[in-house]
Amino acid sequence: SKMMRVLRPVSGSARLLPNVRTMAVALRKKSPTVLPQVLANAMYREEPQEKLPRLRRRADLRSQWAHSRNLRGSPYKMNMAAFIIRGKHVPQAQLQLQFSNKQHYAPMIKRCLQKAINLSEIHQDLLPEQLRVAEVVVNKGKYRKEIKYHAKGRFGIMHLKWHNIAIKLEEIDWDFEIASAVDDAARDQVLRLRRAVEEQDWHTIRQPEFRTTLAPKKRRKHLEADAKAAVEAENQRLRVAEGAEETDEA
Repeated sequence: SKMMRVLRPVSGSARLLPNVRTMAVALRKKSPTVLPQVLANAMYREEPQEKLPRLRRRADLRSQWAHSRNLRGSPYKMNMAAFIIRGKHVPQAQLQLQFSNKQHYAPMIKRCLQKAINLSEIHQDLLPEQLRVAEVVVNKGKYRKEIKYHAKGRFGIMHLKWHNIAIKLEEIDWDFEIASAVDDAARDQVLRLRRAVEEQDWHTIRQPEFRTTLAPKKRRKHLEADAKAAVEAENQRLRVAEGAEETDEA
């Protein structure tokens, strides 16, 4: 501040002299900024980074929608109840709805899910064990206000709400589910569930450990080679187990 007082003249010609702060800013702009070598290499990389292929579900998967409209109740509460079955195997979704404590909303979801299962069997020739709950969409339905009578001649407004629900069932892509597993334990669960579905082992399919087996819509990036390697390792393990059983019988 003392320097500024010294450099600030009293006469009107002071406007021609540059300000000290302006000079400092100009010098700072002229001087090039020196970046660290690691940061410079990251910012000005000449070679483009190679992108790994992302594993996606097959495009030819069969699916079926089912709708239930003008259901009495709040769409917000129905959406919270719909979280029970999103992304689950259909037998597990039925099991979760059967023992859910959402007494008003769970039966509605169960009826719509059963409708989707029947339509899948009729139009797509798919059994419940081959399906997963891909999407559950809850929308606001019609809305009405009525008079709510209070004591002493007063009144209020009563809001009556309805909602619509739509469920999409999709065929399970087992290779994608195996490859997109989070860890080896989840991958083993998917392999055991696939084997139980192929062998039609209904008791194993309804075990509680398969609640969160299938992958959601978005998960980690994996390659198709991971799925093939996991299937090959499981087949090799089964061959070794069968060989051991034959040796014991001999």
